[in-house]
Amino acid sequence: MDKKQRKKSREISMSFKIFLTTWAFVENGLFSGLRAGWSAMVYILKQKRVYAYLCNDVDTGNTSSLLTTAQVSYETVLSTVSYNSSNQSTLTTSSDCNDQDAMFNQCFTVASATMALSALLYGHLNYKYGIRAPRILSVVMFVGGAVCFAFVDEELPWLVFPGLLLISSGGMALYITNNQISYMFTTGSAAVVGLLCGALEASAIVQSI
Repeated sequence: MDKKQRKKSREISMSFKIFLTTWAFVENGLFSGLRAGWSAMVYILKQKRVYAYLCNDVDTGNTSSLLTTAQVSYETVLSTVSYNSSNQSTLTTSSDCNDQDAMFNQCFTVASATMALSALLYGHLNYKYGIRAPRILSVVMFVGGAVCFAFVDEELPWLVFPGLLLISSGGMALYITNNQISYMFTTGSAAVVGLLCGALEASAIVQSI
C-alpha cells in the first residue's frame, strides 16, 4: 500500500470515528439520562392526577366581611325605616400534597439506586458478550419503560415505578456501551468520555420538551 492509499485509509477511519462519536453523543443526549429530568415529568404526572388521592384539602383561612348599612328616616306623620345588610364570606382552601410529593421522590430514589447498581450487570455483560447484548437489553428496557408511562394514569399510578426504573437502567446500558468508543482514539480519548458524560447530564432537557 503506497502513501496515498494509507493516507486515504486513515481519513476514512477518522471520519468513521467522528460519525460514531456523534451518534453516541446523540444517543446519550436523548436516552441515557432521562432520569435527570424527573422534576419536569412530575409536573405532567400531577396534571394527570397520578397519586392525587394522597392530597388532602386544608383550610388556610376564613376571610369574612360584614357590611351593614342602616338608614333611618323620620317624618312627622309617617316613619320609614329601611335596613340593608349584606354578609360576605370567603373560605380559602388549598391542597396538602406532601404525601404525593414523597411518593414521587421515592420513585426517583429507587430509580437512581437501580440505575447505579445496574452498571454492575451491564459491565459483566459487556465483558463477556460484547456491546451487543447490553445494547439489546437496553432497548427492551427502554421500550418497556415507555409503555409503562404511556398507560400511567389516576387509576394506575404505580406504573411510574417500573417505568422510571426501566428507562433509567436502559439509559445506563447505552452510556456504558457508548463509552467504548473512546478506546478508538489514541489521543483525546478523555475528551470523548467527557463529551459523552456531558450528553448524559444534558439529556434532562428532553423531559422539558
